[in-house]
Amino acid sequence: MDQVRSGPFIQLENITEAGLRSLGQLTDVTSLYVDTPTFTDPDLVHLKSLSQLHLLCLRSPSITDAGLMHLAKLTNIQHLSLRGTSVRGTGLKYFADLSQLESLDLGDTPLTDEGLQFVQQFLGLESLCIDGTRVTDAGLRNLKGWKQLKRLSVAGTQSNEAAIAELITALPELHVRTRVMPVGDHE
Repeated sequence: MDQVRSGPFIQLENITEAGLRSLGQLTDVTSLYVDTPTFTDPDLVHLKSLSQLHLLCLRSPSITDAGLMHLAKLTNIQHLSLRGTSVRGTGLKYFADLSQLESLDLGDTPLTDEGLQFVQQFLGLESLCIDGTRVTDAGLRNLKGWKQLKRLSVAGTQSNEAAIAELITALPELHVRTRVMPVGDHE
């Protein structure tokens, strides 16, 4: 297990089964980043005791909607990243009690319009990244009533400029990122 620990922040890459078991005992952790391709749904059970988490980043293509049920009691999360997982969105129903969630990154997942509907339960959500997902114009149109949403990233989705323009008209305070900027480019 490669680990970097500094205070209540832990970053893990290529964590082993033994490391996962130990991780569940570190109940003071407030920020956790796990990037392990072999990290699977059953492994998420080891995180359920980390009730102090405010930031959780999970990156593994082996994590699906079904595994998110193991994280349902982590109700203090303010920033959640499931980038690069196989989450389609329906598993977000397990996070119904995440009333403090401010930012959600579902980039590079198979998120669909149907799955995007489950994001609407996060009433305090200000920042949403759905880059590289299967979200279409119809999914974007469902965001029109989200007055609290301030930042939206839609690069690489299946939505077009007209749907994005409609959304910006409906939410004038919204900042939308529609493409990935090459290194060194600035707008």
